[in-house]
Amino acid sequence: ASALGSLNAAHASPVARANAAPTSQVGLIASYEQAMLAALAMPATTPDEIAAKEDAIAAARSQELAAAANKSLSPDVVAQVDSLLARFKVRQLDMVVMPPAAEPRVWDVMKEAKREGRIRYLGASVTSFGPFPLFESVMRNAPLDFITVDYRIDMRGAEDRILPLAQELDLAVLTIFPFGGANGQSCVSGRGLFARVADTPLPAWAAEFDATTWAQFFLKYIVSHPAVTAVRTGTTRAHHIVDNIGGG
Repeated sequence: ASALGSLNAAHASPVARANAAPTSQVGLIASYEQAMLAALAMPATTPDEIAAKEDAIAAARSQELAAAANKSLSPDVVAQVDSLLARFKVRQLDMVVMPPAAEPRVWDVMKEAKREGRIRYLGASVTSFGPFPLFESVMRNAPLDFITVDYRIDMRGAEDRILPLAQELDLAVLTIFPFGGANGQSCVSGRGLFARVADTPLPAWAAEFDATTWAQFFLKYIVSHPAVTAVRTGTTRAHHIVDNIGGG
């Protein structure tokens, strides 16, 4: 790990990479990942195509990866980072999630891969503090199947334009961080929404919509929106999985 230095940010989860600030260490790693995915998705049938693909891979490493590094880029370091980013060598990727601020050339490659069937579902992700106007443009112009958005009972910015637009465009909606704080993990009681309700008893009227815990209460608010397709919850405790299922 010490050999990677700042490139240890490659350990960040896919969701963290998708939602990272572009200039943060994780964001720089995400930029490299996008450039590499775009390069790997390029066709390689003719000699010219093979050369162009190799040049794109080299450029991703010498530019985006180098910008994220604070140590020299040995082949071993590059291999470690690529391994962490899980470069899957498959004929088709089931899901690819892009940040709305991805470079146009990356979007062009993703669109082409989608048309050619090398990507099954293409999505874009934004947080409630993200660039909503840019996100709306991507929703309208990119061949998306779904979006992911930070939406919960105390973070309702997406209700104004993003969720109605998703309905208009017939896009699936995956919401993230439903409990706030601690990256949305439901097992962390001292942060996010659970900290706000603390020891407050669940109101009796919550039984009218079958909510028996605060977690279910918060989840039911989200899934009650007609635009929402699914909610991504996070937990490290099995009994919270069962609790969260009751919020569906």
